[in-house]
Amino acid sequence: MSERSRHGSNKKPRHNTNGVAAPGPNTVPDIGVQGDPDIRHSTTDGDEEEDAEGEDEDEDVDGEQDEAQDEEEEAEPTLWYPATLFRKPTDTARSKPDPFSLVILNQPLGHFTALQRLWDNAETHIAADGGANCLYEAGPAKGEHDNLHTIIGDLDSLRDDVRSYFSSPPRHANIIHNPDQYSTDFTKAVEHIRAAFPSRNIVTLGGLGGRVDQGLSQLHHLYMFQKDPRYGEGRVYLVSEESITFLLKSGSHRIRVRDGGEEEVFGKHVGIIPVGMSSRISTKGLEWDVNNWKTEFGGQMSTSNHVLPETEVVEVKTTRDVLFTIAVRQLD
Repeated sequence: MSERSRHGSNKKPRHNTNGVAAPGPNTVPDIGVQGDPDIRHSTTDGDEEEDAEGEDEDEDVDGEQDEAQDEEEEAEPTLWYPATLFRKPTDTARSKPDPFSLVILNQPLGHFTALQRLWDNAETHIAADGGANCLYEAGPAKGEHDNLHTIIGDLDSLRDDVRSYFSSPPRHANIIHNPDQYSTDFTKAVEHIRAAFPSRNIVTLGGLGGRVDQGLSQLHHLYMFQKDPRYGEGRVYLVSEESITFLLKSGSHRIRVRDGGEEEVFGKHVGIIPVGMSSRISTKGLEWDVNNWKTEFGGQMSTSNHVLPETEVVEVKTTRDVLFTIAVRQLD
C-alpha cells in the first residue's frame, strides 16, 4: 500500500511530470528518499535509451563526486542562522545578527512585511538606482528610511524628486553615478559594499517577484558573487515577498530554521535547486529527505519540500553548489 493510500489522501502529485501517482522508471530512484518522493521531487520525461547513453558518463562523474563527498564529510559544516536577520530590534534578550548591508533593488516594496526589520538590523543601506524610488514610495513621510546611505547605478531610473529628497538635509545620501553598461545596478551595489567592507554579509531585497529574466539574473549574480568556498567575502541573501534564498557551496551545511521559544520566521516550504551542473545531495530534517540523490536541470529537482514541525536545523550535504530557498512568514 502506498504512502498516499495509508494516509487516505486523494491528492494528486504536484511535481511528477509523468502524470502518474506511483513512481515510474524516471521518477526518484530507491536511494533513500523517505515518505512519498514523487510528490515533491520533479523529474522530466525520458526513455531508457537516453538513460543508457548517459550511463557511462554518469559513472565517471558519480565516482568523482562520491570521493569529493567523502572528503567533505570530514570537514566542519558551514553554519547558517538566517532567522537572525529578521529579529525584532527590541528583542534585546537575543544577540543581533552578524553585520550586514541591505541592498534595495528596483521592485515595489508595498508587500514586503519584513522591510522594516531588515532595515533596522542593517548596518548600511544601499539603493540600486530605481530601488530608491521604491523605497521612497514605501513611506518616507514617516521618516522610516531617511538614513539611506547610498544610491548607486547608472541612474537612468532614479526620479528627480526622489534624488532631491534623499540628497537634501538632513538625509544627505551619497549618490554615485556609475555609467558602466556591462554590469547591472545590483552588481554595482555589491562591488561598492565589498570595496568598503570586504567580508560583510549582504541582504538584497527585491528582484525575484517581477520579470522572469530579471529574477534569473539575480540568481545568476547570487552564484557569481559567492566564489570563495568558505564565504570569505561574506554571504549574500536574496529576500522576496515570500522567501529567502542563498547559495550552498559544495560540502556540508547546517541551517537553523527555528530556535526554541523564538518567533516563527520561516514557513514550511523548501527548495534545493542545482546551479551550473548536476549535484548529489543528502538532507536531514525535511519531510522528503534524500540520500546521495542526483539533482539537475533536465532531471530530478527537489521543490516544494517541507520542513518537519519538530526540525530546528536542516542539514544539507552537496557535491556541487546548490540554491537553498525557504518560505518567509508574513511578519508584523
